Amino acid sequence: MLGSLLRRRRTAAKARPQRRRLLRSSAARKRSRSQFSRLRLLHLRLRLWIRHKATEVVVCRQSTSTSRFTSPRKRRRSRLTESLRAWPSISAPTLSRLMPDQPVSVALSLAVSLQKSAADVVRPSSEIAPSRSEPVVYMALVRGTRGYIERVAHQVNGAYANGWYDASAVMLRRLIETLIIECFEAYKIESKIKDSSGNYYFLKDLVDLALSEPSWTLGRNVRSALPKLKEVGDKSAHSRRYNAHREDIDKLLKEVRDTVQELLVLARLK
Repeated sequence: MLGSLLRRRRTAAKARPQRRRLLRSSAARKRSRSQFSRLRLLHLRLRLWIRHKATEVVVCRQSTSTSRFTSPRKRRRSRLTESLRAWPSISAPTLSRLMPDQPVSVALSLAVSLQKSAADVVRPSSEIAPSRSEPVVYMALVRGTRGYIERVAHQVNGAYANGWYDASAVMLRRLIETLIIECFEAYKIESKIKDSSGNYYFLKDLVDLALSEPSWTLGRNVRSALPKLKEVGDKSAHSRRYNAHREDIDKLLKEVRDTVQELLVLARLK
């Protein structure tokens, strides 16, 4: 009786470490399966991100080639577009959160290779892409005028929307310069704004000649706005230590709207 009891205790003592090893191996397998599923999810999301970006480029190219900047195509946002609008870059900390118990070298190399593939697939359009919003220049004002005028207006709006305020100010300066030249050409007096070599004067002289030209009468708001628009564009283009801020352009939005419309009417483009 006592011998059988001791044998059972010895057998249970021997089986206890084996049972612990089995439990540990089972937990390790579950953890590895969980980590593998997370890695597969990461791989799938990266592939969806690449496909989404490639689709955006194709649709953007189609819209720019068919609409010619007259009516940018509005695409309905799908669930994939909404979920991947602000997809974060894949980095070691991100992968560490996904796989906390193992090195991330394998997953990181996978993410790097996928991002390289995305860089090869996703390329910007060879043409100027239409802006998605109209924060500075209303596209209804310039639509149907000249293709190059519409493209400059798109760049003004697109640069502003992305926070590139120097670029937006410089393109706004170019738009004003182009519209002044269009006004003189519409009245067949472009010789007044050309030098002896047949080149157009710089913007400073163009503004002065436009303000003093007797063939038309500029409105009071436009007369005061032209020097201001020239100044902010000149600073962004030529001043080394100047960087435009959003407020520098925001305070001129009303002047931009009045000036663009009046110059388009004088140029007989509207």
